[in-house]
Amino acid sequence: WLNRRWPLTELGALYRETAALPIALYLLLWIWISNIVSAGVATPLPYLPLLNPLELGQLLVLMACALWWRDSSFTQYLSARVVLGGLAVLVLALLTGMVLRSVHHFADVPWESAALVRSRVAQAALSITWALCAVGAMIVGNRRHLRAVGLAGAGLIVVVLLKLFTVDLADHGGLYRVISFMGVGVLILLVGYFAPIPPGE
Repeated sequence: WLNRRWPLTELGALYRETAALPIALYLLLWIWISNIVSAGVATPLPYLPLLNPLELGQLLVLMACALWWRDSSFTQYLSARVVLGGLAVLVLALLTGMVLRSVHHFADVPWESAALVRSRVAQAALSITWALCAVGAMIVGNRRHLRAVGLAGAGLIVVVLLKLFTVDLADHGGLYRVISFMGVGVLILLVGYFAPIPPGE
């Protein structure tokens, strides 16, 4: 209905692309900043992963930006692989923020970077979450013969392994360290058997 009204009838492309570009950039910046600084407090409502004002807002903004990008002419300046790669990084960052906020609210870990780094629960949760994402990427890459996706999953597995030996290993003899190593190890064995990296095209 609005598209049939002036000035959208004559200057629709200008409004949809040029005028909307700074808004889209601002919203993407808001997603990153809010994901880092906000603990997702929604008093008097309890915190529920995904079902809270912060993460629902982030999801809506992400969907709005994706729809705007799909219908804009800016798609010709960046390859689909670059855009999808950036989107994957952003989604992983949002998932990481959600996991840390869940640890903050449900395990009473202070919303501070130092406390979250020292938290055994937070580090174990991140290791398993990242490993699950890596396994998912490798399975998708294998099933759909997308080598880049499979390699991205394998790269994330390497990051998880480095984290296990540099961060999680500092928890000497801790239960959560054992859970991290066992969980990631089982996932790596399963993905290596069921979804090896597809051959090059």
